[in-house]
Amino acid sequence: MNKLISCLALILALCVLSCNTSKKLSTTKDATTARVEMAKELVGMWNVAISGTPVGDLDGQLIIEKVADSYKGYVVVAGQKIELTKTEVADSRLDGTFYSDQYGMEVAFFVEHDEENDTLSGMMMESFAIKGNRKEE
Repeated sequence: MNKLISCLALILALCVLSCNTSKKLSTTKDATTARVEMAKELVGMWNVAISGTPVGDLDGQLIIEKVADSYKGYVVVAGQKIELTKTEVADSRLDGTFYSDQYGMEVAFFVEHDEENDTLSGMMMESFAIKGNRKEE
């Protein structure tokens, strides 16, 4: 009789745990799906303006592409297309770096997507403001 009660208790415990695990997996999947959906909004071509650099204000484009399960990006300034050496997208934020031949260094930046206005804002090298609008095709 004790073995029967122990077996029933074990089965009940496993059922409770499996239900709880299923809910956790579902919640995690929902959160991941939501992040991917938000990140998709960053994909595209953006006209960007960078204010107050040592060489003055700069205008260019930021191109963000989705490739399999990751992202790829480019900065286009003065007709030169430079591939991003780091492209990390989380929620509605892109953290990126690219190598500047002109200054011989990696340049770090981040932009955040304002979904309501479909605009970007962020900072380059923690010093220069970035503003962007989606480029009309």
